Amino acid sequence: MLATVLHLLKGTPFIYQGEEIGMTNVPFTSIEQYRDIETLNMHRLHVEAGLSPEEFIRGANENGRDNARTPMQWSAAPYGGFSTGVPWIEVNPNYPKVNAEAAIRDESSIWNHYRKLIALRKTCPVIVYGEYRSWLDQHPDVFVYTRTFDRTRMIVVANFTPRHIALSLPSELGMNGECLICNYEPVNMINETIELSPYEAFAIASRTG
Repeated sequence: MLATVLHLLKGTPFIYQGEEIGMTNVPFTSIEQYRDIETLNMHRLHVEAGLSPEEFIRGANENGRDNARTPMQWSAAPYGGFSTGVPWIEVNPNYPKVNAEAAIRDESSIWNHYRKLIALRKTCPVIVYGEYRSWLDQHPDVFVYTRTFDRTRMIVVANFTPRHIALSLPSELGMNGECLICNYEPVNMINETIELSPYEAFAIASRTG
């Protein structure tokens, strides 16, 4: 869902290593697992002040950098196929399931979704050059925007919650078109009321004239 929203916006998209296969932050449990000098120094000051080490680790897991610096998970081999030796920081324990080798084999994987997004940017001028307009800015749960270029209009709809949502849309967003990308079943029509599944995101485009 996040990839769909970001990659169809204006500007140059960036991919941080591992996000294209769905790598997750590691929930470290002790300061010995960290390598970031700022985190280590803050931990020392925290403990010297008599504060809870456990509380610090909880905060570091939420705000630290090392949790996202773990080795790239290439395969289910030891150390995620990153190295035959012990890496400088430990590998996420979920590497047997979350790895590039497994993602490439799975047609519905996050990796294949990223490939589709990259291909769309190369073939759909509206994604690169289209004028941006946001809709439903005050809605707390969804992100809706349009891109318009050379008689082509693309609508992107995303549900940022783990809940099903019944969404009412302005009548001017009604459209029959081509579903460019989705993470559930393809959506080829937008009516004034649509049902969104948890974290559902899709883009529809149509050409006039």
